[in-house]
Amino acid sequence: EKSLDDAIPDISYNIFDCYQDFRNNPGGVLEVGGSAEVDEYPLWNPKGSFPSAPEPTGKVALIGHSAGGWICRAYLSERNYGGKSYGGNRFVHSLITLGSPHGNAPGPAFKGVEWVNSEIMDAGSGVRALAVGGTGYKGDSSGSL
Repeated sequence: EKSLDDAIPDISYNIFDCYQDFRNNPGGVLEVGGSAEVDEYPLWNPKGSFPSAPEPTGKVALIGHSAGGWICRAYLSERNYGGKSYGGNRFVHSLITLGSPHGNAPGPAFKGVEWVNSEIMDAGSGVRALAVGGTGYKGDSSGSL
């Protein structure tokens, strides 16, 4: 029987790698890759080394809170986000978002939300979705899942 230690991959990433990743990010925190526009983000590979993931044996449910909800939506997309296409809809059967901003709003922090809203998540994606609302900026009507 496998132990928890067997389930945790052996990675090579330390505080210095983290610092270098943060320091070398063009544009800093507010403008990843030197731009607030998602389609202009450069391809970024983190420092350190990470093992390849094993082949998936089934699908999972994703639960995202706040920004984690729209980030999950970016993961499910087949489009390039920051230079990578994740196509996570192949590995996910359900998405639940809790208090996530799905409506477009002003400012660079909402450019990612605007990006995911340009793609409709419907029954054809194979992923069931539930958005549990929260309070905050109302946004516009584009945030429909």
